[in-house]
Amino acid sequence: MLDKRSKSLFCAWDKARKTFLADARKTLSQSVKQQAASAQTAADKLKCLALQHELHNELKVLRCEKYVQEAMDAIEADAEQQALAGKQEEEARQLHSRLQHNKQQLTLYHKAQEAARAEAQAAAALQAEEEAAQGNWLMCEDHFVLNFCSSYSGCESADMSADKNYASGCQALLQSQLNQERVNFRQAEAATKEQLRAKKAVMLLCEEQQRTARLDRLRAEVQVHVEADPERAMAATAASSAQEASHNPAFASVTGYTTETLLKDKRFKVLEALRQQSLHNTGYAKQALLAVSPLTIPRRDTLTTSAKD
Repeated sequence: MLDKRSKSLFCAWDKARKTFLADARKTLSQSVKQQAASAQTAADKLKCLALQHELHNELKVLRCEKYVQEAMDAIEADAEQQALAGKQEEEARQLHSRLQHNKQQLTLYHKAQEAARAEAQAAAALQAEEEAAQGNWLMCEDHFVLNFCSSYSGCESADMSADKNYASGCQALLQSQLNQERVNFRQAEAATKEQLRAKKAVMLLCEEQQRTARLDRLRAEVQVHVEADPERAMAATAASSAQEASHNPAFASVTGYTTETLLKDKRFKVLEALRQQSLHNTGYAKQALLAVSPLTIPRRDTLTTSAKD
């Protein structure tokens, strides 16, 4: 009786134990599934947050680039407008100087034309006077010949030597008058040539002065107004001074990662979230970490063979 009862109790206990174990396994499997689902949800949420943060940063970068590009475009437009205005002003200045030079050249040309016209008139007047004097001399010579012939024919008995002396005296007088007229003409021609040479010298001097003035203006435009300062040339620059000021020999160079650098990396945040859920050693954690992009892309030569694959 006791054996049957013990056996029935053992069977009941075994059945209850199996039921408890089955329920425990079921509960554990459900708990694991729930934890995995919650971890998956948390990882997905973190991944979404990381992607959202990355997109937000990219949007900020794009906005900054857009603002910088707009500012650069505005600066370039202003620079082009200033350059165009300066070019137009320089062209206007050159045109004004060219007009002034042309006016001066035209004035000098008119003066030269007037001088040439006056010289031509003077030469024509001198030539007319010379022709008139030559005509008078011919008339006097003809008159002398006629008088001489008439006196010779009327007075054949006169002394031939006296007539010859008189004729030679008249001829000498006429020749002296002609010579004086030629001397006056040559003096007038020499004075005219001297005036032309003086005017030409004045024109050359004016052109030289204008050329010198243009060269002086050009030198003034391109001249560099900088004082000689050898101490400033040999002194330290702002960059070298800042580097010397920031150098602290008491501390060695820092190698490794700072806390701020680690917190900037999204993979570190994902790993911490997985570690809190005790999923950091699972395959899902490895896949989640590989799916998140690092803060800085590593060089190809620093990757291992498995990482490259």
